[in-house]
Amino acid sequence: PVAPKQLVLVHLSAPWCGPSRKVAPVLERLALDFAGRVKVVKVNVDSSPELAQRYRATSIPMLLFLCDSQLVDTVVGAHDAAA
Repeated sequence: PVAPKQLVLVHLSAPWCGPSRKVAPVLERLALDFAGRVKVVKVNVDSSPELAQRYRATSIPMLLFLCDSQLVDTVVGAHDAAA
């Protein structure tokens, strides 16, 4: 049998960033809605600068979409739930 793909959404943020706080409730809802299918992880760029540097996060919030540990897409900035 083929193993299911591991989908991960990484939210690069910081507590002082207003737009990061704005998207947090949307991402929390997505984590609940897609529990078991998508792992949603919040990363504070101030605490993990090496991760922010690895993904060239010059602006936050930044969302990283990973499939089997491979980056497949990024979204920078705060967007509404529909986006």
